[in-house]
Amino acid sequence: MIHTTLTTAQTVRVHERSAGNSEVALRPVIGRTLRRATPAGTPTAADQSRTRSIVEWVLVLVAAAAAALLIRTTVVQVFFIPSESMANTLEVSDKVVVDKLSHRINGVHRGDIVVFHKPNNLQSATIKDLVKRVIAVEGDTVEAINGQVYVNDTAIDEPYLVTQNSTTNLPKMTIGAHQMFMMGDNRERSSDSRVFGPIDESSVIGHARMVIFRQGRFKLDIL
Repeated sequence: MIHTTLTTAQTVRVHERSAGNSEVALRPVIGRTLRRATPAGTPTAADQSRTRSIVEWVLVLVAAAAAALLIRTTVVQVFFIPSESMANTLEVSDKVVVDKLSHRINGVHRGDIVVFHKPNNLQSATIKDLVKRVIAVEGDTVEAINGQVYVNDTAIDEPYLVTQNSTTNLPKMTIGAHQMFMMGDNRERSSDSRVFGPIDESSVIGHARMVIFRQGRFKLDIL
């Protein structure tokens, strides 16, 4: 009669018994591997690796979205131009990159093109932000006579205007502390500081730096 017992050393102990005989052999089982059964529902190594990969990708996407939001909020943002008030410098449907950081470091100067929040006294349900050119800053005097703009009693050169000498007469005024006087390049089609007065420096969102999209095509035009 033969009995077999499996051990963790992968050995089969063979007991051969016959009438009056004792145990006679101990034979190894070559190439036989014993595997402990995996309980049902226990994740395999492949499952755990796949789960780690998914988690890592989710973290990467969340980090990328957070970085994009941070950049959009504090560094740069693309704005869409909805009107012709800044033609021909900016045209309707242009997409413009706005630098939201430099004005906090270097300030805003005459001639800069900036995006700013709509003044409270400009009635419009659809307009949130405006883009105009800085004509005068804190402490300056500004006026327009016979279509010519004067800052600090000196006529300024405005080659960017759609039509020269097109600025309506403007009584002389002094720009207050932390304020700026803004006008659009297309003077005949622009609602600007001639309508709503000087704006506060704190309302500035940033400098318009370049056009990247015009008339349905990619374009790189530094402002």
